[in-house]
Amino acid sequence: MKNNDLLHDNLGKLVLDYMIPSILGMLGLSCCIFLDTMFIGRGMGERGLAALNLGIPFFNIFAAISLLTGIGGATLLSINIGKKKYETLNEIFTLSIFITIIMSLLITVFGLYFINDIIRLLGASGIIFTCVKEYLEIIFWGSILFILSLTLNVFVRNDGSPKISMWAIIGSNITNIILDYILIFPLNMGMRGTAIATTTAQLVGIIILAFHFIMKKNKIKISIKALNFRYSKRILANGFSSFIVELSAGVVIILFNIKLKELGGDISISAYSIIANFSLIVIAIFNGIAQGIQPIISTNYGGGKNNRVLNTYKIGLKIIIIVGGAFFLLGIIDPYMIIKIFAKGNNKLDEIASLGIKIYFIAFIPMGINILNVGVLQSIESSKISTMISLLRGLILIIVFLEIFSLVFKLNGVWITTPVVEIVTFIISIYFMIKEKEKLKKMI
Repeated sequence: MKNNDLLHDNLGKLVLDYMIPSILGMLGLSCCIFLDTMFIGRGMGERGLAALNLGIPFFNIFAAISLLTGIGGATLLSINIGKKKYETLNEIFTLSIFITIIMSLLITVFGLYFINDIIRLLGASGIIFTCVKEYLEIIFWGSILFILSLTLNVFVRNDGSPKISMWAIIGSNITNIILDYILIFPLNMGMRGTAIATTTAQLVGIIILAFHFIMKKNKIKISIKALNFRYSKRILANGFSSFIVELSAGVVIILFNIKLKELGGDISISAYSIIANFSLIVIAIFNGIAQGIQPIISTNYGGGKNNRVLNTYKIGLKIIIIVGGAFFLLGIIDPYMIIKIFAKGNNKLDEIASLGIKIYFIAFIPMGINILNVGVLQSIESSKISTMISLLRGLILIIVFLEIFSLVFKLNGVWITTPVVEIVTFIISIYFMIKEKEKLKKMI
């Protein structure tokens, strides 16, 4: 796809061309976790679900780092394409990958050195401690593969190869399914097996993404000569709100797990594992929609075509409302269908999880709009506003409302927290979006 397509082609077609691979790209890591949960739930039961849910926050950390450099760098890349500053592209790409690798190595060293302390901090003990350690040891060794895979996927998509980024995700997930089954069931490797499967799947994704560069379809390439730190501040500023969203999501899972352990024990954590893992898929779709329109919005914003920026946002908003509404209805109408994907025949678990799903899924429509609004604000380099909204939504309001509602409503208060936070954030984000839209209209 030529770069000037983004400035002139039909917006509906462009949105679909970029959004579908973007959704699949964001679904990649979420699907790996989803598949792990499904296989572990059926192979190891409650014990495996609880252990896996304690390890999930580290995937949020991996995604946070990859989005910090991936979205941060790709946004700047697209804006400079719109401004026809082609000489800066290799510099931006090389710097983004360099930062990604350095941060990945720091995560590996820190995670492996403090692994026992980290697991205790998560609240694991006894057999759950052992299961979490078996899982995280391998995940930490493979952290560079997780982070690099996600970062490269964003750049390959922005470099005009959304289909290669899509096939990387498909190949990765097929690998994960095959290895999960083999390692968990015939070989009976449990948590260690699912960690090996997920890590290997990321390597397959990177190999497929490498074809974008091997086949010379690329306009960007890594160049040591181009390594320059002058764009580091803008890259990190552009990606910071996405970083906050993902990082705080991991913190929230930890806080929820601690509160659920206190109010309902391990079975409540297992119930939350079902809700959290399904929500990861929904959130990945929302992020995919927001990131799918990012190259279109950034390039047109850079090219001064603000009318196309606003129209692209409208298309994204309609899709978000339809998708969010569909998942909300699914949770209300048949929560047991979702539960059966992960667990088999536990009445107490079914009871806790079904009520949690019905309450929690109310959040999906405002959540989707909030994610879209933050993504659009990032795409036009309104990084301060997007970061403020992300901090409110992802951390500050969650901490405040979780304490209040769990005190008043006990276990149900944990489920109520997310819908209330998303609705409050929705009101705030819409206010700022209206102000930004007015500014863009004045510039048309």
